[in-house]
Amino acid sequence: MYFTGKLQKDGKFWMVEVPELDLATQGRSKKEALKMIADAIETLANKNGFKITVESTGPKDFLVSSNEPARLMALFLKRQREAKNLSVREVAKAMDYTAHGAYAQYETGRSMPGIDFIDRFVKTVNPKSGLCLTMVRR
Repeated sequence: MYFTGKLQKDGKFWMVEVPELDLATQGRSKKEALKMIADAIETLANKNGFKITVESTGPKDFLVSSNEPARLMALFLKRQREAKNLSVREVAKAMDYTAHGAYAQYETGRSMPGIDFIDRFVKTVNPKSGLCLTMVRR
């Protein structure tokens, strides 16, 4: 599983962003910016052993992956929910879960959600968005 990222030169700095994680940072060089985004994601995940890999796919594009895909997906769920100022309970209720723990298992990374859940989640927290799957060839 991958998330896409973008690099952009801004004066003396390189801005780096992973939109799906609602996360951006910067560095003095491309290499430093990519290192900073990996560190930011690892810090937000806050789990020992969780590692991010960043792969450049073009002059201003990159992919982010992890040794723990469920934890990376959990971070996606949490960041998207927080960007809309929703609580775990509010999202669980909107998705018709009778217990918020059923949703919370995905946001904590204990379980990896299926594609149907992810699609429903995206439509719930941002009705104007949709899930887009892309095959990555390396």
